[in-house]
Amino acid sequence: VMAASVTTAADAGNIRLHGSSTVANGIVKPNKAKIEQQSSATLSIITNGSGNGLKDLAAGKADVAMISADFGFEASLVNKKAPGTLDTGAYKVHPVGGTKVFFIVNSANKVSSLSKEQVAGILSGSITDWSKVGGTGGRIVLIVERPGQGTRATVEMDVAPIKGKAKTLASPNQIVKAVSQIPGSFSYANGASMKAAAVKAVKGISVNQPLSLVTKGAPNSDQMKLIAAVKAAAN
Repeated sequence: VMAASVTTAADAGNIRLHGSSTVANGIVKPNKAKIEQQSSATLSIITNGSGNGLKDLAAGKADVAMISADFGFEASLVNKKAPGTLDTGAYKVHPVGGTKVFFIVNSANKVSSLSKEQVAGILSGSITDWSKVGGTGGRIVLIVERPGQGTRATVEMDVAPIKGKAKTLASPNQIVKAVSQIPGSFSYANGASMKAAAVKAVKGISVNQPLSLVTKGAPNSDQMKLIAAVKAAAN
């Protein structure tokens, strides 16, 4: 008597999921086992930023992209660097959740509130000293993610382009750690990365950050199951 066949997640195929660390670390990785069970697929996850996730999707290196910014804005940044990389009409965006981006300072900083205009001035480089925004005199050390990251794109879209002299780091977690160690620093972070005790969010401004999965064309049945499972994990 032949043994009954058993279908496993691996039998259903592998889904390559590339892009935003915010989506990956905030939703997918903590719930990976449940998502794989519900979608009947195994996930191969690479966190390389929203822009790189979209580029991998366009190049066929990923099956689904994770992004943590507005798709149209993120796609425009990709196409600005490499014209024609993304035909935006060929992609489908699937919202799976959202979070908030806060602007952060070292906990020793006396500044507790900033307006959108003040934050825009710091990001653009027109405000470079804490005395200009009600703080103790001293240079503002601007710390940001490298271009192509979703949280940076959300900040640039909703507040101001980052043109000031800045230290550039690879991930939100690295940014939070740096701000916790540098008294005069200023940056941004979402809830998933704000765990350092020596960091505080200023009042007066925050930004809504959309979290989405993107497919090239309409999703197939496996991708639809994945999207549903990620949405369920985010709620």
